[in-house]
Amino acid sequence: MRHQHNQSTVANAAGPAVHFDPGSLGANSDAAQIRRRRRTDWRMGGREISKWDLRVLVCALIGAGAAILVSVVLAHSAIAGVAALSLPALWVGLLVPVGYAVVRGRPAGLFRLRLVDVLWGVGLGVGLRLVQGGLSDANAASFPTSTSLSIDLAASSLTAITLAAAFVGPLVEELFFRSVLVVVIFQMLRKTLGAAAAGATALLASAGAFVCLHGAYAPLSLSSGLQLFLVGGVCSLLVLLTGRAWSAVILHVVYNAVYLVLVGVGTAGA
Repeated sequence: MRHQHNQSTVANAAGPAVHFDPGSLGANSDAAQIRRRRRTDWRMGGREISKWDLRVLVCALIGAGAAILVSVVLAHSAIAGVAALSLPALWVGLLVPVGYAVVRGRPAGLFRLRLVDVLWGVGLGVGLRLVQGGLSDANAASFPTSTSLSIDLAASSLTAITLAAAFVGPLVEELFFRSVLVVVIFQMLRKTLGAAAAGATALLASAGAFVCLHGAYAPLSLSSGLQLFLVGGVCSLLVLLTGRAWSAVILHVVYNAVYLVLVGVGTAGA
């Protein structure tokens, strides 16, 4: 009996016995896996994403409101050349909250790019443009032209207009509406409402704000409003499902670029 010992006890002549619980291995392993996952996925929480709090949301709302107000005033200005500053003013105002959020913290995995993000972005971008054509009864209408958009595609500003409409605008808007607005709302509500309800709230808020942005410049028809809400909703859903922002950016770029291609074809055939 003197040599009998408990299998869960390791005797150490130099110190007290150390008790070992075999079940703790599994618990520690699970906890370590959760911590690693949180470091690679902002949707699971973590120190960096916790910094995207009410201050970030307030900054985003104030920045967007001021940017839209200044941009709309510039767009309707009668002073020559001032209207051209409308979009840059909007972009700067939207990027300020983005910069503030990134300085406070970088949510794990949010700005990571995967090949699947490109595939989803391209596929859904083309698909949503087809849906837009169906909703607007494009089969019964002629191709859009630069005249219908009040754009002179033969002008020297063609490259700037194309880059702004197809790349810069979608990039800035997605960084603000999806990379900041969706993420910060989800982060603030996840623990109290649960992931599903927090995601739905973030999606609706982001898509609704996206429609309001476009409606601030000109009245929107019901069809146009639904199309914009659909684009904003799908982009938000991509960010929430993948945890990454670039699929939404690519979708928006492709969606706009396809329309510019149609405008080019319509103008060339006019």
